[in-house]
Amino acid sequence: KFTNPCWYNGTRLRCIPLYHIIGVSKCGTTDLYHRLSKHPHMFESLNKGPHWWDECSWPLKGACTTPPNGDFEGYIDLYRKAAESIAAQPLGITGEASSNTYTAAMGVYLRGPSWNRDTKGVTMPDLLYESSPWLRLLLIFRNPVDRYYSAFYYYRWGAKTEPKPGPDDFHITAVR
Repeated sequence: KFTNPCWYNGTRLRCIPLYHIIGVSKCGTTDLYHRLSKHPHMFESLNKGPHWWDECSWPLKGACTTPPNGDFEGYIDLYRKAAESIAAQPLGITGEASSNTYTAAMGVYLRGPSWNRDTKGVTMPDLLYESSPWLRLLLIFRNPVDRYYSAFYYYRWGAKTEPKPGPDDFHITAVR
C-alpha cells in the first residue's frame, strides 16, 4: 500500500526511512536532504541526521539524538510527522542523512563506539541490510580539500566570540 516501509501499530501508522543519505561530515548531506525534501512526496523527519545507527550507543550512555532513551521506538518516533503525511499520500517517502553512517561502515561506530566491544565481524552494511533490505543508500562525496576546509571552518569556529578562521589559519594548520 505504501512506497515507504510503514506499518500500522493499532490505528497509528509507523514508518522508517526508505533512504539514507550517507557520506562524510561537511560533504553536502544536509544540503541534499533539504533539496530532496522540497519534492511534494518527500517528507522530513524530526531530525535529519539522528545518527541512531552509528553514534547512539546501546545500551544508552550519554547524549543521543533519538529521545527519550535511544531505543528503536525513539528512532521511529522521529518519523511520526512523515508517517502522518504518508498516510494521506501513500506514494510519499521519508529518509535521513546521518553522514557518519558511511564512515562507520567497518564497525568503528555501531550503535556507539565499538573499539572496546566485540561486534563479531558485524559491519554497518550488514546491520542496515538485515534491518532494512529495501533501504536505498545515496552516497555523496566532495572534493577532499574543499571538504577539509569546510570542516576546519565549521569545527574550528565553535566559540563564536573568537574571530572566524580564514584561509591563512587553514594553511598554517594544514602545513603543521
